[in-house]
Amino acid sequence: MTKRLGLLLLLVASVAHAGRRGGAPIATPYSCGDITVAPQTARVDSAVMAPWRALATAKQTGPAWLMAVHAQLSRKLPRITTEERVWLQHYLLQINQRLDGSIELPAWAQWLKEQLAADPYGDARERARLRVVTLVRAIAPTAAQIAALGDGAQPAVAPVLGTALTQRATVTCGSGTLVHVAVHSGLLAFRPLRAGNTRALVSQLVAFDRDGQPHVTPIVDAIEMRQSDDGRSNACVVRAGDDGTLHAEHFDELVEHPPFVMKTGTGVGCIGCHFAPDSLGARDINGDELRRIDALRAQQVTELATHFWLRHGSYQSAAEAFGMR
Repeated sequence: MTKRLGLLLLLVASVAHAGRRGGAPIATPYSCGDITVAPQTARVDSAVMAPWRALATAKQTGPAWLMAVHAQLSRKLPRITTEERVWLQHYLLQINQRLDGSIELPAWAQWLKEQLAADPYGDARERARLRVVTLVRAIAPTAAQIAALGDGAQPAVAPVLGTALTQRATVTCGSGTLVHVAVHSGLLAFRPLRAGNTRALVSQLVAFDRDGQPHVTPIVDAIEMRQSDDGRSNACVVRAGDDGTLHAEHFDELVEHPPFVMKTGTGVGCIGCHFAPDSLGARDINGDELRRIDALRAQQVTELATHFWLRHGSYQSAAEAFGMR
């Protein structure tokens, strides 16, 4: 936990320092006008996924949101594919994290907080958490079903980046300390790629099998791109929609994801960290170096995702572990 917090603080400090010059923010221009996304067939049923996604990404998590979570949990779920199970599991775990609160406390501190800070909706939140965990476990695919989705080392980026791809890495990839993975608690894995002059950071869903073991899938959540090494080149984010297909997010549609995707004037703040072609040691890799770095990436995802699962995918809360309930 301390290590992850330190990485995050380092990132925030670097953005604050590098992203300003003379007190004025420095922005990377943002435009998806030159990005071509090939037509795709819907991969999941948007009618099923959209309500869950809305709950997972809602700005407010007050009483109305809590009531909506309970209402959604009461609806009968139709038969769903393995890919739909992975997406739904992703949203459910995000919902459970929000039900539990974002600050992770030791068991005794969590119990003390609950005794001193009365929450009139505490029982309703706990019931929702247990219902979410029950559903997460009920829909969990087998390891074989997850493997059938494809190789996690080959994310499904062809509609956007094509198939002529070069593997990339930074110093944090090479040490298994990529801050993007830490911020997302291992629910997303990240892979830097290059397609021609375009540099891309691909985020992929991490799925948990029926034994709670995490697996990096080829399912793409988003692609953050710069169209060349030139610091003046446009940035663009492509993101999966409710149906699982990839769509370019034009500036007025862009959803900010601090601390990485943040609007700065009419642009975004990429240049705060990625101010040069080799920022953070970015480079092309292959062969033994690629295999070594992939192993470190997998290790980081496994450690963080397993920790997340024990906290948010388990029936036993921290308080219950100490017999306090």
